[in-house]
Amino acid sequence: MKDYVAHLSDYVTKQEAAEIAGVTERTIDRWTEDGRLTPYRWLGDHNRVRLKRSAVKALIPPWRR
Repeated sequence: MKDYVAHLSDYVTKQEAAEIAGVTERTIDRWTEDGRLTPYRWLGDHNRVRLKRSAVKALIPPWRR
């Protein structure tokens, strides 16, 4: 169970992704639409999108880090 919880912490909600990247949720939507971010959906929670934390951080420009 512990490994599973650590795995879940690698993913963030759209709102959390926007806060990490310092952009709006609409920008996160655009990044998923144009393929820069891959959205993931959990079984049983199909309405909520998750994004890989590392992928979000990779899109942050160097001057914002």
